[in-house]
Amino acid sequence: MAKPRILCVDSSADDCELLRFVLSDAGYEVEAVQTLAEGVQVALSSLPDLYLLDVYLPDGTGFDLVKRIRTLTPVAPVIICSADVRETTRQQATAVGVQAFMAKPVNLDVLTETVARLLPGH
Repeated sequence: MAKPRILCVDSSADDCELLRFVLSDAGYEVEAVQTLAEGVQVALSSLPDLYLLDVYLPDGTGFDLVKRIRTLTPVAPVIICSADVRETTRQQATAVGVQAFMAKPVNLDVLTETVARLLPGH
């Protein structure tokens, strides 16, 4: 059985590397990029099983990317990880169809559990 594919889009190279390491260790295939444009390119070419997105990217927002993702796959789970934990940001995440919102710094155990819950059977 193929490993579930996760796309991580985060403006921080360090966060990308940490998330790639932790989720790869948990048995997932992880591609990590730092911009909206790169995220769209990967989403188009590989249709990941789950998306892990930062809110603020150098060339747009994670919410912009969710809207693009939903045109490709309306059901793929999306997790937003952000240091911006204002209620308006959480409401915006819910409005675009995000399944989970996690505050940075992310609790890696909770993240791994959330990914496993959103990708049952993998």
